[in-house]
Amino acid sequence: MGILESYTSIAACFEQLRINTSLIRVNIVKGRGQFLNFSARVIGVNEMTESVLLYDVDRKKVEHVQYTEIDDFSSEQFTLSIDKTPNEDEEEVAHNNKNKADKSLDF
Repeated sequence: MGILESYTSIAACFEQLRINTSLIRVNIVKGRGQFLNFSARVIGVNEMTESVLLYDVDRKKVEHVQYTEIDDFSSEQFTLSIDKTPNEDEEEVAHNNKNKADKSLDF
């Protein structure tokens, strides 16, 4: 299942990854053909600027990344499929899955 099928926006996805402190593998395309591929944790999400702060666990460095620079990313839970747009049935399943996830976070 693609990530956009589970969340209403990429920001919501990153926010959930931040809350869960999930480790992700991310591929980023910076300017002039520079590619970055690293393991990271999400430490901040900014919907207004459509950007995310990622902590590169290998280099111990923080990367500020625009959504448009993200080629793809994956975690144990899912893989991002940026080009995929969910239909109404998938959105309903995603809503139900999100409600289940929210309930599992209650202590």
